[in-house]
Amino acid sequence: MSAASGFDMKVQRDAKSGAVIVQLVGDIALGQVDALDRQLLPVVASHPGVVIVDLSSVGFIASLGLGKLLELHRGISRNGGELRIAGVQQAVREVLVRCRLDAVLPMYENLAAAKMG
Repeated sequence: MSAASGFDMKVQRDAKSGAVIVQLVGDIALGQVDALDRQLLPVVASHPGVVIVDLSSVGFIASLGLGKLLELHRGISRNGGELRIAGVQQAVREVLVRCRLDAVLPMYENLAAAKMG
């Protein structure tokens, strides 16, 4: 994690499920949105079948960060893939529900459940 930003992102492919796992760590404030965008572009460009965004270590996400999740969803869907959101903390879940994004972004209790689909 970058000490300056308090935000980190790790991308890996799950050998068993074949899903691309994007683990976000730290708060996604306005200052991190550009970095998030730059790091998500290669994920979309790889045309994955399933992408799971693990938000279990994210306590806050700015509105522009929510927009980036929607852009990720559109990019993956456009290529025939599926985006799943895992481990959403209560504060972030409340925002997703209030914005009605839970109807667009399927949320799973944890990473294991998201891998199973």
